[in-house]
Amino acid sequence: MHSNCSHCHQPNDTSPVDIDLRFDTLLNQMGVCNQPPQAGNLGIANPLLIAPGEPLRSVLLERMKVNDSNKMPKIGRNEMDQTAVNTIGDWIGGLTGCN
Repeated sequence: MHSNCSHCHQPNDTSPVDIDLRFDTLLNQMGVCNQPPQAGNLGIANPLLIAPGEPLRSVLLERMKVNDSNKMPKIGRNEMDQTAVNTIGDWIGGLTGCN
């Protein structure tokens, strides 16, 4: 996430949402874990940006999957990166909390 996301998603940068995805930011300080989405739910019921242990409820992961105006990153990709989706999905699935 640091390489593909944090250039916009960090304090005082270009993103309209208040999250910090730099590598040295602790998960519980990123503003994503157990937090409601700030820019749409992408059709997910009971969504969170990152829902620990529940990748299917995690909007962050869904944004990595879609290839429309909701995709992330917005620039620099035309196709979904299945390896990245699997990696982040497995990470979210393995989380038991935000610490």
